[in-house]
Amino acid sequence: MKNWMRWKDADLSLYERVHAVQSVFPEEVESYLNAKAAIETNLKVDCIDEPLMYIHDKGFGFQSFGVANNHDFAEDQLVAYTIALPNQPLVSGHFDPERTVHPLHDLEKNNKVEKPLLKSLENHWHDVLLEEERKSIPRTALLNIERLI
Repeated sequence: MKNWMRWKDADLSLYERVHAVQSVFPEEVESYLNAKAAIETNLKVDCIDEPLMYIHDKGFGFQSFGVANNHDFAEDQLVAYTIALPNQPLVSGHFDPERTVHPLHDLEKNNKVEKPLLKSLENHWHDVLLEEERKSIPRTALLNIERLI
């Protein structure tokens, strides 16, 4: 059992827990977040058919990658996330929202995943953005746009 798994961290904030692991076992932060996400959500990795993301300490559980990446992180002191991908190991990371906009940005900045996977995750996020944009345009505006085309 990893040393950090024995820590009683219930009285520490996410920021304090991640920085405690990082200061003692810097190479173990991703493993710690992976284990924490799997335990907290009862993740069944063999049932994943699309990229999912868990934002630690938000209370959402695993969500579609695009939906989770679209949260507003500006008020957070630290953002920790875990990504579950079909037939692949979990990928976790953390960032300071003053320096990094969202998890996808962190993945790109720190070369955490291969380029094709990064592009695929970006496409999942863009699909959510386009859907939100479509919902925000009034129905009459859509009809007018269709007439122009």
